[in-house]
Amino acid sequence: MVVRALVLAGLVPLCGCFFDRSGLDPAATPDVARADSSHLDRGPFDGPAADRSLIDSDGVPDQPRVDQPPPDLPPLDTKPPLDTKPPLDTKPPPDTKPPPDTKPPPDTKPPPDTKPPPDTLPSVGCEDGTDEQVFQQGMRGCAGHVTFTSRATLCGTGFRVCGAAEWVARRGGVAPNYNYWTNDALRYNGPSNGCWVAMTGNQCSPPSSPMRVCASKMDPLNNYCNWTGCGYGQYPPSQYFGGCNGNYYAGTLCCPQ
Repeated sequence: MVVRALVLAGLVPLCGCFFDRSGLDPAATPDVARADSSHLDRGPFDGPAADRSLIDSDGVPDQPRVDQPPPDLPPLDTKPPLDTKPPLDTKPPPDTKPPPDTKPPPDTKPPPDTKPPPDTLPSVGCEDGTDEQVFQQGMRGCAGHVTFTSRATLCGTGFRVCGAAEWVARRGGVAPNYNYWTNDALRYNGPSNGCWVAMTGNQCSPPSSPMRVCASKMDPLNNYCNWTGCGYGQYPPSQYFGGCNGNYYAGTLCCPQ
């Protein structure tokens, strides 16, 4: 109401400019004052064609509308999308765990006993079940009365006829108790009082009765040796070889197979 009174008094024009109304008759009516100001430039609200919709109900025009940009507002939702959350469970799958038991199976253990078996040689080397003599390294003296071609029949299972060199190596200084065939067709060398046997030399007659091991000229089983006390390959020493012409029978020396 104060602004309206000022406008009616002529102190505040509608265009917003101040002017001096001191020359006006203070007794003039408001209509006269309004008419006296008709020489002023009309504003957007003066004159009959003015848009009266912009004037308030109290007679004071509203301020002109000015298009202003909308105020800056924060975005409605600044939360990260739901699919950016870490997975609920990042534990490795159960099948990546090591096996519960990595011990070797029990069947990979070595056998409890790897020692070689004890001596499994037959206790008896002679075919008749009786060893007349036992020498070193399992050699047996099997008494008998057989020809040279039948010498192996006196050896038991697991034994064979010994060679002449085996008799020398295994007798251990022990003299024979019987006359024994070896597996060699030995020949004689030298005189009867200084003889030796070898695979070469003088052949006995017949050849099927070679030199052999002799205990004496006549053993307990009536096996006969013409010569005795011969060496092996040389003389001396004596290795108890002898024979030979017409001496057809003897026992056998048997060695483990």
